[in-house]
Amino acid sequence: MRTAAVLVVIALAAIALAEHAHAERMYLRKHRPASSFTSLQRRQLGLDAPRSLAASKHASLLGADVGAQPLVNYDDEVWVGDIYLGTPTQGPFSVVFDTGSSDLFVPSVNCGGEACANKTRFSAVKSSSYIPNGKPFYVVYGTGYVAGTEGNDTVSVGGLQVPDVAFGEADVLAKFFENEPLDGILGLAFQDISTVHNPTVADRMAQTGVISSNMFSFYLSSTDGDKTSFVDFGHIDSNYYTGKITYVNVFISSYWLIGMQSISINGTKVHDCALDYCLGVIDTGTSIIALPYGNKAVVDAIPPVFANCTNIATLPTLTFTLGGHPFDLSPEYYVIRDTSTGTPQCVLGIEVLVETTPFYILGDPFLRAYFSVYDKSTTPPRVGLAPSRHP
Repeated sequence: MRTAAVLVVIALAAIALAEHAHAERMYLRKHRPASSFTSLQRRQLGLDAPRSLAASKHASLLGADVGAQPLVNYDDEVWVGDIYLGTPTQGPFSVVFDTGSSDLFVPSVNCGGEACANKTRFSAVKSSSYIPNGKPFYVVYGTGYVAGTEGNDTVSVGGLQVPDVAFGEADVLAKFFENEPLDGILGLAFQDISTVHNPTVADRMAQTGVISSNMFSFYLSSTDGDKTSFVDFGHIDSNYYTGKITYVNVFISSYWLIGMQSISINGTKVHDCALDYCLGVIDTGTSIIALPYGNKAVVDAIPPVFANCTNIATLPTLTFTLGGHPFDLSPEYYVIRDTSTGTPQCVLGIEVLVETTPFYILGDPFLRAYFSVYDKSTTPPRVGLAPSRHP
């Protein structure tokens, strides 16, 4: 009976992906809480000092770990790192390394409009390794869209050079991107949900022998402005987690889609998944924990978060049961704290989506608490989680 129920869940997941994955990246995107802060816009307007991504490369923390790309933490909402493109290299391009999508794009020199005004832009004619293919490139994210053409070139990231990577040269960016501290997005999910059905950058690393195993890991810090976060290709740094890594198998090679059984608050179940599993997605590109429509009771069971942050210590612990394993989440992670104005302001980092989706998206509040591993070298692929050790 249990096996039959699991098969039903997998079938439902396949139907959901067929309906949503190729048409639109839907909710698996950088998504701020409804009562979000404006510090990113403040920096864009020059009211707050920008942070240097170049200065984020902390050799003392990451050592000689080739493949580890440092990331800058902006308000516990988005983590951004640098890549370079072409020969000779152009950039740096500041991108979100996103496990909730599978395409890479950066603005092209032809990108116009206000959204492109302050972006680093790629010029194909200046790269001797560029290979044009002329295919149209169009991706709709939950917070905006990009459109342009597709080409292939060498991507440099974390000290690694990856040849012949397909990417989008965006001629049009949605207005959303105008006030964001990023030039593009580098997707790290599966080829099946790529708009143009191309291997991801990590896939190309494995295919070309740049890394020996098709896996990568993430550590996300919990301090605004901190430069110790990273994505590490082909390597797991045990200095950044405690205990053992718990692995959960991926249902379908699309998103990093795993089985979730329940959600509890202080040990009491507030949501029990039907058919043994709900569809959980581990997504570095979503700034909140997002629950499907119909889960308002879960959010209502969490006491209100005071805007002045004075009641964080009194809030309950949440537990997400994934693949039969409990993962606790304390309020220091699921409450998003903004300190950019000098006076801390807090908001709950969990929301119920108004759109119809079957996915429980475990975004950055969850991933600040857990070091995460994304492993395609096994069959089936798997996600690994261990409590983060914050330096």
